[in-house]
Amino acid sequence: RSPTNWIATIRFRDGTEIPCSVKDVSKSGARICVGANQALPPVFMLRIIGRDFLCLVRIAWRRGDYVGVRI
Repeated sequence: RSPTNWIATIRFRDGTEIPCSVKDVSKSGARICVGANQALPPVFMLRIIGRDFLCLVRIAWRRGDYVGVRI
């Protein structure tokens, strides 16, 4: 994994977006930071601001404010 501190958004199916940050990335996934109270669907779009990156991701694990996703 490579450490990052990218600003990103989680995009829900209805088009709603919430802010998050990407803390590290690998070829197959990423660790994002979002409030522990924020409900997330099992699959959502992740958009990294300023990097022209929008990808469908799937939750692999969740611990507190951190969520591991598979790309």
